[in-house]
Amino acid sequence: MGMGESLDRPRTFAVVLLLAAGCGGSTSVPPVQPDASRGRVVSLNRRPLPGSQIRITGCADQVTEADGSFDTACAAPSYDLAATTANVGIVYQGLTRRDPQVTIPVEISSDGWCPVYGTVGGRTEEREAGVLITSTAAASQVKGLGATPNGFFSSEVLWLDASPSATVRGLEWIGSLNGPTAFTAYGAVRVPLVAGTDSTGSPVLAPIASGTLTIPFEAGQGGMPDLWAEWPEGETSRLPTGWAGGPVLAVPTPDVPGASFTVVLTRAEYGQSSSSYSSAWRRGLPATATLAPVALPAAAAFTAPLAEALVDLSTDFSYTAVPGAVYLLSLESGVRSHPQYYAVTSATTARIPDFTWAGLPTPRWSGDTLYTASVSAVGPLGSVDAAAGGPLPVEPDAWAWQMPFRFWLPPADGFATRHPPVSA
Repeated sequence: MGMGESLDRPRTFAVVLLLAAGCGGSTSVPPVQPDASRGRVVSLNRRPLPGSQIRITGCADQVTEADGSFDTACAAPSYDLAATTANVGIVYQGLTRRDPQVTIPVEISSDGWCPVYGTVGGRTEEREAGVLITSTAAASQVKGLGATPNGFFSSEVLWLDASPSATVRGLEWIGSLNGPTAFTAYGAVRVPLVAGTDSTGSPVLAPIASGTLTIPFEAGQGGMPDLWAEWPEGETSRLPTGWAGGPVLAVPTPDVPGASFTVVLTRAEYGQSSSSYSSAWRRGLPATATLAPVALPAAAAFTAPLAEALVDLSTDFSYTAVPGAVYLLSLESGVRSHPQYYAVTSATTARIPDFTWAGLPTPRWSGDTLYTASVSAVGPLGSVDAAAGGPLPVEPDAWAWQMPFRFWLPPADGFATRHPPVSA
């Protein structure tokens, strides 16, 4: 097959596929339907990717159909699967399931921006307040209102084709803008998104109770918390958190009926030639809960090659084991138009995949193209089959803040590590 031995997870340099212009625009892309006899290729935002090239051990090469599906009946009992979309290629190694969902780290989006503005009513003076704007496809960060008048304007969100409407949510809390000690009020209003026009939404705040998530660290560990809310409408957003340090986190939450919460803890390790970090999360939490100690695993670290090595498709990468993890190897450029190469494996030795069969060139090691090889460990995933059951779980990277958390987070509890030391 000419494919390598590993995978990687989505990153900041994911390709954006531009479809119908305008917010709330519709496309002819059909929704993904489950089928136990066929695999599917989808984007980061779970949209089907028709026309993707597929290579499977024991099968003739294929192109995905309108719903992103492809045939697996021809595959060997254990097989490798490679898929490409645009200039991105990914390999899943050692699959046995016949219904894999291959997540290619690209986004499908419209190229329309829908500004949303309005005011927030019912605010208590001397308290912090802000709004966040969410849909099933995107979410803004919390925007502080500052002093009166309580108006806001948001144009930072790229609304995806799957989102003809959004929700403006208002929050009020005690504490600083970036560090609430308790939430005091909440209000939400639904807003239609119409191409080419501004949208308005003015929520009115009503008192709510404030919950607290209490999270002890394991001895000797530390990290910074991120809080995510999963709202009753199926939308997701990141909320402000504050932490004074210490071995126990006490994270305030807005106790909104039907909402659940996820806490992500992240720890970074910095070195002379590279840095790494690990994350652990607890998902589906009520507004108030005391959790078992959260363990932040050490990052999967390269043992070969070393930093600043000249690597190519024949380079053997090896890395330290992380119990319960599936590994993600990537070769990425800082230039979005350059090809990106990924592989998913359960082994601790891998190579960058070869996608010349699909028209992706061998990476160029030149002064104007800087490729970085990185390895990730995500879990708990017992096999590559488990990693092919939905969106690839990845750590909270910079690109993730503008996306709904559920696009990349696996169910319940999990962890991710990242180690990007090798450059060409």
